[in-house]
Amino acid sequence: MGIDAAGFRHDLRDSERFLQDLRKVSPELQAFDADAVIGKLHLISAWERAQRAFKEGRASCSRIELETLCYAAGERQISVAIGLVGVNDSTKRIALLGPAEAIKRAEKELSLQRDDSALEPSAEKLKRLGIESEDMVFELMSMREVDG
Repeated sequence: MGIDAAGFRHDLRDSERFLQDLRKVSPELQAFDADAVIGKLHLISAWERAQRAFKEGRASCSRIELETLCYAAGERQISVAIGLVGVNDSTKRIALLGPAEAIKRAEKELSLQRDDSALEPSAEKLKRLGIESEDMVFELMSMREVDG
């Protein structure tokens, strides 16, 4: 399975319903607020680290999706991670992570407008994550990995 990440423009308004609909399309898909994503590699690296943590028995979350979310945020606390990188009712730009085919199905079935520029780094995104450079997002994930 090839993991991928893609950006979309979509006015959520009801994030719970969106997440339910997304799970119906594919339970393997995960949504993030694209305004907290520093490129595709940010999400793919978070997913890889979460997979490794589960494989090695050192995951701190009970579900792989939550572990991935925590890695993407560089946080141990699930609630803090959700607040930083999770979608909410005011989210306008979404990042989807999962199998490429599932992302394409979600785009079609949920009428999402593809916009990969939503994943591009910006000063606002860095500030939101409390970091000064793009490379620091990987340092955050590494620290999260060491702290377990």
